[in-house]
Amino acid sequence: MSESKEVKEQYEKILEATISSAKAFSTMLKNAISLNNVIPLLFFTNGFEIKLLDTSEICMMHAVFDRSFIVYKNIVKDMAIFISEEAAKQLIALANDEPITLEIYAKEGDPMRIKVYSSSFETEQELVIGAAILKNPKVNLFNSFITTKKELNNILKVGSKYDNLEISNVGGKVALTIINDNEHYTYYPKVESSEITDTGTKVKVDKGKLKQILKYMKPSERLTIKYGNYESPILVEAILPGTIFTDFYLAPIIEE
Repeated sequence: MSESKEVKEQYEKILEATISSAKAFSTMLKNAISLNNVIPLLFFTNGFEIKLLDTSEICMMHAVFDRSFIVYKNIVKDMAIFISEEAAKQLIALANDEPITLEIYAKEGDPMRIKVYSSSFETEQELVIGAAILKNPKVNLFNSFITTKKELNNILKVGSKYDNLEISNVGGKVALTIINDNEHYTYYPKVESSEITDTGTKVKVDKGKLKQILKYMKPSERLTIKYGNYESPILVEAILPGTIFTDFYLAPIIEE
């Protein structure tokens, strides 16, 4: 008897859902595994989300998917499951533009299992144990600007990944400054629009971590950057494929 048949006979199927695009789902998994090796998938009767903290506890990712992205055939209750980096990479490798179906199986005393399949592939994995689901951080955001990944990359490629990036306003223009022990380099990105309430506000973040969260976005990706006082995380807002929004909270660097 095959393992798949055993699962169907011995385990209770507690969730079945179809995701409209395996390719869009794999893009989100790429973003997620760049931050952590355990990926929480949050299934709600009225939606689907991914929310996780990176291993260095500097950045949090929160993706809320469009309601049309996932269709439930069966869901017993709202639930969170956790897949390993290995399982996520396998799904990324198999993904194409067609829909995929996810089935979650449970058996008392045993780890839950996930089966993922489409017309061209089928895979089955044991789920892993994850941490408690995070709450979004408290933020104090009163300045914002809209730009693209391409514009941000013009400054992020300068210096090393260990440098800091300072966001400020100079003469009414958004200023991004690379800061290290030897030099400062300031770039004034092209912005679609900006809303600056406090022109004196400056906030520093980890440049390498910001570059990391933008890695799998298209150069033309439209980004809204929101920031406030120097003690508040900044918020990078994007609308990635399949999502209503994808938010990245990046902790500030506070120097005494």
